[in-house]
Amino acid sequence: MVSSFAGDATTYTNLSTSLGALAANGTAVLGAGNTLTITGTSSGLNVIDLTGSTLTQSQTINISAPVGSTVLINVSGTSGTFQNGQVFENGSTTATGMVLYNFFQATTVNLSTKDPEGSVLAPFAGVIGSNGQMHGQLIADSYGGSSLNDGTDTTQFDNSLFTGTLPVPLPATLPLLLSGAGMLGAMIRRRRRAQAG
Repeated sequence: MVSSFAGDATTYTNLSTSLGALAANGTAVLGAGNTLTITGTSSGLNVIDLTGSTLTQSQTINISAPVGSTVLINVSGTSGTFQNGQVFENGSTTATGMVLYNFFQATTVNLSTKDPEGSVLAPFAGVIGSNGQMHGQLIADSYGGSSLNDGTDTTQFDNSLFTGTLPVPLPATLPLLLSGAGMLGAMIRRRRRAQAG
């Protein structure tokens, strides 16, 4: 499949912005012990609004939604961190491949010590890894280790593709891109250089 770096960068940034504008039909509540409970009841698309600061503060995350449904978690704000705890997909919950975290404003996302158990779309963000694990795809502006390419990144990426259904068409290149690293950064940087030149 032929891919245009500039075209793909535009596609993913537009996708993230469009998804970020969808109205929420599910809930996210931070409760005792910094447990974040995410609940969707739709058999199709569950849209959840969440701030980056709430995500960062959370420890355990419990995601519940009907089997076969898609969970889109729109994370607002300039940053967000996955740390201190675990993500559980409880009871009748959808599978990991049906969960997408959309950081539609963030410039920094940290994959610290908590596996998101889903894919991450963060086309404007530099993503930093440290000692975590990720079951899902990562699409980001750039990716670096805990001190940005100092060689200490021990993040484990597992090949778990996003298989959910969204109300906008997914780029045909999605299954081919990033089963683990943020290569979109190269696309965006190339586009920015072309625009500056």
